[in-house]
Amino acid sequence: MNHGITSPDADGQTVGSGVSEFMDKYVFPHTELPHLHSVIREMARQNFEIYDVESLRPHYARTLAHWSRRLEKQLVAARTMVGERTLRIWRTYLAGSSLAFSRGWLNVYQVLASRQEVGGPTELPLTRAWMYHQGGVAEG
Repeated sequence: MNHGITSPDADGQTVGSGVSEFMDKYVFPHTELPHLHSVIREMARQNFEIYDVESLRPHYARTLAHWSRRLEKQLVAARTMVGERTLRIWRTYLAGSSLAFSRGWLNVYQVLASRQEVGGPTELPLTRAWMYHQGGVAEG
């Protein structure tokens, strides 16, 4: 399973307005934001067979907004734990990233792949139903 934030730009152009520079300097140094096709191509070059690809962009936008709201409710405690500078960086990161995901400036994909040692069928179910079961027990 590869879970990664990706660029919507097929040529790998950075997000504008200094966002990429901010992220590289303060949040995720030396990060890369490849396009999904680059991720899949590199996995294929290593003989991984792609089984499933799912975009979690709308979910991640909501998750980051939730984390941002929770942080805002705990500013005094957070400031005590990490200091003013780090707190400002993370407030900016969470709010800005939520906006970036909601607007489609960033995406996050999960790519399920496997390197088959022998040919033939896989042991994966034929549908996604197993992922959406209730009560901890898959049906079917």
